[in-house]
Amino acid sequence: MNSEILKISDFSTGQERGKEAVKMVSGDVIEIAPDTEHWHGVAPESWFSHFTIACNPQNNENTWLEAVSEEDYQKAVK
Repeated sequence: MNSEILKISDFSTGQERGKEAVKMVSGDVIEIAPDTEHWHGVAPESWFSHFTIACNPQNNENTWLEAVSEEDYQKAVK
């Protein structure tokens, strides 16, 4: 499933499993490749809102994974 995220926020971060985290600012468009495990969320002292377009013609479903650990989150927002 492809998905695209249009960010509307102050400052946030995201990360694909096994890669370095990326910082995102308002107006960024991020494309997530099919079958890519990832997370995205707000940075401390900030706010985060986004629109997501998910394209999966077979079932149009997402697979939710485990919560991001506090350790991984803190590394990502530094």
